[in-house]
Amino acid sequence: SSWTTDNADIRGGELVYARKIENERLDDTVLSDVSKQKYRYQRVAPFLDSLLKNDGSIKCVMHIGGRIDTVSAFFSKRYKDKIFVTVDMQSNLKTFNDKLGVRKNWLKKNAYALNLLHEREFAPDLGLMIATSLKFNNAEFHAYLRQFASLKTKHLIFFEPWWPIPFLLRSIFTITPSTISNDISPIGGQPCDFHHNYGAILNEYGYEIQTASIDPAPMSNQHNDLFIHATLSDLGDR
Repeated sequence: SSWTTDNADIRGGELVYARKIENERLDDTVLSDVSKQKYRYQRVAPFLDSLLKNDGSIKCVMHIGGRIDTVSAFFSKRYKDKIFVTVDMQSNLKTFNDKLGVRKNWLKKNAYALNLLHEREFAPDLGLMIATSLKFNNAEFHAYLRQFASLKTKHLIFFEPWWPIPFLLRSIFTITPSTISNDISPIGGQPCDFHHNYGAILNEYGYEIQTASIDPAPMSNQHNDLFIHATLSDLGDR
């Protein structure tokens, strides 16, 4: 996969870092100017900012698949009373993200996120996946939702490329998540991503979708962008 080759050595990592920072720069100017919000990290920022501002119960945010995490870098500085956890499997995760900032409320974990959740090392109030959940097969995606529900994670946000299935251009044919079995996640698109029935699977674990959309991706004519915000119906006691 691309992250394996891009991060195979320090030179590859530096190239990825420079490209990511250039494309996903996030600051107050980008946050306030829609015309500057071109890439997913930038486009999710206004929604995330509003959620963090208006829900004081959010104390811990886990960004799974953060890689080079300009989102957590920006919001950990903006919301110093909240903990932000970046989780990904690159061995140089901390090295490159430390260049974006070192703060007590921003943790970088080179780990398999599902293990961290299973071991209850963190109990996030908000789980964030951007171009990440479609890398999980059906059983793995179910496992993540099961752990989030077990930990009483209140909010889940998914912002994913949604490819035509199996390999057609988005302008020809794109299916919706609700037409997919919740027990089988078919692959589609150039990277062979898994496509889930998010609504059915989220409901299975007690989550209700609050916002959902599929819109053309502004930086690609090959796929759409899927956005979902879901909340846990019964928070109960942790």
